[in-house]
Amino acid sequence: MKSLEISPATNEKPPDHLYRYRSVSERTKDIIVNARHFLAPPLHFNDPFDYAPVGVMPKTGFALQRALWRGRKLIRETHGRGEAQQRFKKVSRKTRNEWEAMTNQVIEGWRARAGVVCFTEDPANLLMWGHYAESHQGICLEFRTRIHRSGLLTKVLYQKDRPKYVALQGNNYIDSLSRKAEFWSYEREWRVLVDEAAGQYLPYDPPDLIAIILGAKIPPECETQVRGWIADRQHPVAIKRACLSRSKFELDFIPA
Repeated sequence: MKSLEISPATNEKPPDHLYRYRSVSERTKDIIVNARHFLAPPLHFNDPFDYAPVGVMPKTGFALQRALWRGRKLIRETHGRGEAQQRFKKVSRKTRNEWEAMTNQVIEGWRARAGVVCFTEDPANLLMWGHYAESHQGICLEFRTRIHRSGLLTKVLYQKDRPKYVALQGNNYIDSLSRKAEFWSYEREWRVLVDEAAGQYLPYDPPDLIAIILGAKIPPECETQVRGWIADRQHPVAIKRACLSRSKFELDFIPA
């Protein structure tokens, strides 16, 4: 498989390590033992605006016509001149509202069929421990950011307004899917996007899982489970423990 590309949305180099907050569950066991991530469809994410840009048409008639002709050329190259002529006649009669409705249907299809894995730069965020690691009873997985698998690694950008996807232009596809509302900025998220891969798995190199952080409130039986999963791996994984700071509203990590 080819290496993951960095999204053109930012072209920013990812940090050396990325993290995933997890509950102690069978799917988390699968990540640890079988060295693979489940690719979830954005349609099921907790944010209804996630991966859901607003589909719009080019602003001017000239830009719309140019986009339509670009599409016609692509169809001619892939399906032949006759097929391109027929499709062009059909779509060129559509109104702007019809086109935008079609575009938003396409976006809903992306949300149902794309596969996504979410990471964060921050392993010590109290809100994320509460939201995604079962109220500090779960764990946080630490990965070396040395990606060797197919997909697209992108940094999520945060803003006030909903992103727009301009139909028929195709040059802002990833950019529009990598933006979320400002109030999610505490997550400091990076994500892997794989087209047409919802419900599939993305393998990682087993040595790239380098540590597991036990939550500050992890039950003893859950800790035993996690240690058992680590024992089933061929590659060693460090174990750390999150502890409440005695002086600040922060977490300290100590060897476990």
